[in-house]
Amino acid sequence: MKKILLSTIFIFFVSNSYAQKVLGVDINTTSKKFELAMSKKGYKLQERVSGEAIYNVTYAGYNNARMEVRIDELNDSITSIAFHFDNRPVKERSDIFDNLEKQFKVKYPSGESTRHDWDIINTHQRWWHSDGISMMFDEVNGNFWIEYTSKHRASRNIVKPSDDI
Repeated sequence: MKKILLSTIFIFFVSNSYAQKVLGVDINTTSKKFELAMSKKGYKLQERVSGEAIYNVTYAGYNNARMEVRIDELNDSITSIAFHFDNRPVKERSDIFDNLEKQFKVKYPSGESTRHDWDIINTHQRWWHSDGISMMFDEVNGNFWIEYTSKHRASRNIVKPSDDI
């Protein structure tokens, strides 16, 4: 009996150790369930096209962040969620990266910061990543994103044929 109880507790902790949440919602779910949870939080779907749902959200206190929910259309599972801070100056994106990196380091101490400099192609990037989360800021062109990866991996055949074909 004691072994069964210990095994059950172990399985519970292992299965919940990768419970990836975004805005308080578990992303290891279907897009329909995620959309319902987001609507309960007051966020409405802005657009849905070809395996991607777009929301305008407040992320980590930053208003007007574009959230892209990537969906495996064959089984409606979420594969990843990315945040972008469009229409902001490069300096502000850099400041957001720095602020979020500090917060991520506190919440996920096993995370790692790295830097990639390729002068030959004029790319200078700062990265932070941990299990299931990555963040990148390109100092040259200002590209900045944060991505949460779910347990679900996209199907190899990511094209869902139209019923008209």
